[in-house]
Order: sequence, then structure tokens, then C-alpha cells
Amino acid sequence: MKLPPPKKAELLPHHVKHLAESGITTDVAIDNGIYSETNAVKIAVALGWKNASKLGPCLMFPVRRLDGSVAYTRLRPDRPRLRKDKPVKYESPKGVQQQPYFPHGIDDVVDDVNAEIIFTEGEKKSVCATAYGFPC
Repeated sequence: MKLPPPKKAELLPHHVKHLAESGITTDVAIDNGIYSETNAVKIAVALGWKNASKLGPCLMFPVRRLDGSVAYTRLRPDRPRLRKDKPVKYESPKGVQQQPYFPHGIDDVVDDVNAEIIFTEGEKKSVCATAYGFPC
């Protein structure tokens, strides 16, 4: 099954730097539909919140299904909220059940019963591993 490429997106310079520190190039991020969002209304809608203005710009990770459609978007806020005095690094939409994240390129092996696929926690790890030839 061949997933359609995600739409092209914009990345803020500090988000490019953050991704690069995780081994993810701008091209790989864009291939995965990862983008920066600065509009607080769009961020609130993505999370199902009334107001998300305190989060600041967010790095957005569309969670694609195997058919290429987006189930929901997880995000990494520049100004995370605190829970028990610890920052909440990633936010998921309110009331949405977590689903597997399929990075761009995984479709090359997902239908191959003999292929080795790595399972990990986190979109960035999955994107990076897959981009470097380790389907994850």
C-alpha cells in the first residue's frame, strides 16, 4: 500500500533546529507533514480546547492512518503547560484515543510479512528511524 505524500508545510527556524537535534532534516519533516503552527485558534481546534493561546507556537505532528488520512494531530508546544510542576511536552486532542503513528516511508514495508519493523514510543523517534532505513 502506497501512502500519498503529506501536504507541504512551513517550519519555524527554532522548530527546524529542534528537529535537527533529533536527527530529522527539514525535508524529512516536510515529507511527514510536520509543520509549525502559530495560530492559537487553529491550535485550540486541533486540541479540542476553548483556548490554547498560552502554548505559543507549536510543532504539529499529523498522525496518519495507513490509508494516508490524518486521524488527529499531536503537538509539541513552545510553552508547555505544567502538570504536577512538570512540563507536558506533547499534547493530544481532548478525548481522542491514541493510535499508531505511521511515518512517511513505512508503507514500503508494512504489507511485507517478512519485513522487520521496529516499534517505539514517539513520533520523532519513528520518523528518524524510518528516515535512516529502520522502518519504525
